[in-house]
Amino acid sequence: MRQFLTNGKVRIGLAVFGAFLLIALIGPWLVSSVLGTDPHRIDYDALGAAPGGEHLLGTTTSGQDVLAQLITGCRGSVAVGLLSGVLAVGVAALVGVTGGFIGGRTDQLLTAVTNIIATLPSFPLMLIVAGYMANVGPVAIALLIGLFEWPVCARYLRAQNPLAARA
Repeated sequence: MRQFLTNGKVRIGLAVFGAFLLIALIGPWLVSSVLGTDPHRIDYDALGAAPGGEHLLGTTTSGQDVLAQLITGCRGSVAVGLLSGVLAVGVAALVGVTGGFIGGRTDQLLTAVTNIIATLPSFPLMLIVAGYMANVGPVAIALLIGLFEWPVCARYLRAQNPLAARA
């Protein structure tokens, strides 16, 4: 863990993630108390306004404050990212470790499934599946991402097993 945390890229990534997590946690308070606005409030006097003054990042063409919307949207993005990451790592651990330790036909089958999923174009498939689902919520999006993005981690975990070299 010490070696992991001494890597500069890891520390920068953790700092950025920490900032997003902090914004996700205090976002509603930040928008209402500090900015003094509501992300859904429409300012008819500032439709499509440029950044500056009352609206630090400007407004949308419908008059909503862009900064307030960014801060409010951070909570959902962090939640989807965490849930999809946990799901992907969970599936990868199950597939990769099981294949590496059991070996034989089970390993061959799990490796074949992993290879098939890895070759699928995940982003277009997620868009197609989401298009067929009515009122797709954040949990469904996280499930789609997690179920399509586990193969790389599964391969890595399988390769870490010293017994996997026998296959």
